[in-house]
Amino acid sequence: MKKAVIYFEPPASEIDEMRRILSEADVELTVQSGFDKLGSKAATPEALIDTVDGVHAALLGGEMFDEAVITAASELQVISRIGVGFDRVDLEAARSRGIPVVVAAGSNHVTVAEFAFGLILALSRGIVRGHNAALAGEWVDAEFMVCRAVYERRCAEACR
Repeated sequence: MKKAVIYFEPPASEIDEMRRILSEADVELTVQSGFDKLGSKAATPEALIDTVDGVHAALLGGEMFDEAVITAASELQVISRIGVGFDRVDLEAARSRGIPVVVAAGSNHVTVAEFAFGLILALSRGIVRGHNAALAGEWVDAEFMVCRAVYERRCAEACR
């Protein structure tokens, strides 16, 4: 049986389905939680090297898979990134070993939509300006305090 390691915490509602699908392909899925917190000790290349023995597929969040990690993963056959971009993977090291690096297209669509909605609300309600004013000990005038409701409005109208 091959081994796949996922280095981010998938939604609990999805993990069983992921395991079922992979088991049908004779792949065991292991979750290494704690690696997706950028800047955490767990996300260091040294800590990742301790987890890659016998791994055939690495499913990454924001972890840095550098040359040392890729070299230590002697059985690695594919690297997949959630979201977009390959900036956290040493592409040259992967290429030199013949390891494809791919993205899981659409895997972050909910996150992107939530972030976009949050930005719409922040812009329409002047949250950042109000926050900065409060930090500076200022009270904003009545004109600033007029909030533009988002309910039943188009994005462009709510954010002007």
